[in-house]
Amino acid sequence: SLKNGAIDCSGWTFQVSKMEMESLNQMRGFEKYNINQNTAGGINRLNHGAAEQIGIFAAQNGVVIDTRTGFDKSKLRAGMVIGQMKHGKGYQGRTTNVKGYGKTQYNHVAKVVRGRDGKLYVSESQGGGKNKGVTLTQLDNWVDMRVKRGDTLTAVSPYDAEDLALLNGDLGAVAKNMGGKALNKVNDAVVAAGGKVADMMGGFKGFVAKG
Repeated sequence: SLKNGAIDCSGWTFQVSKMEMESLNQMRGFEKYNINQNTAGGINRLNHGAAEQIGIFAAQNGVVIDTRTGFDKSKLRAGMVIGQMKHGKGYQGRTTNVKGYGKTQYNHVAKVVRGRDGKLYVSESQGGGKNKGVTLTQLDNWVDMRVKRGDTLTAVSPYDAEDLALLNGDLGAVAKNMGGKALNKVNDAVVAAGGKVADMMGGFKGFVAKG
């Protein structure tokens, strides 16, 4: 956990999703997402391993893209989650049922976020190798390396299309859903999740290797 100074990959994506849901609640002006982890029906149902998160989101909103049918990076948006299976000796994964793809194994999960520069990045918690801890990698570089290596990648969204548009600052979606609320407050909410992720990463060094 964050309190213990270490967090695994799925714990990190859970924490980032929680921050995004807080921002979406702020943008909408009401609590669409219950961010109290201790309340029945709250987002604690998402606090599971990599495979379980992908299975839940795929069942909820479908698969956005998958390497088994072509991984078009242009479809990725901030807020999405990418499940990864790194193949090879010594790499084990957990199995989940992915809507449209059947039983699939994953051993890692990462989050697509928008940086302060407006560009898309992949935020993840990982262990081993040179990059230990919570890291931020330019989206194209992250995807290209894993596709070239032959990893299985599945991108899913925790949110419906409307909330995904809000989270990515789609002004049309903002105008439609805010009902005349102050646009400066909306602007703050749009960038809040990405900014919080950057701030959180700045002071966080712990890591756990497996998701």
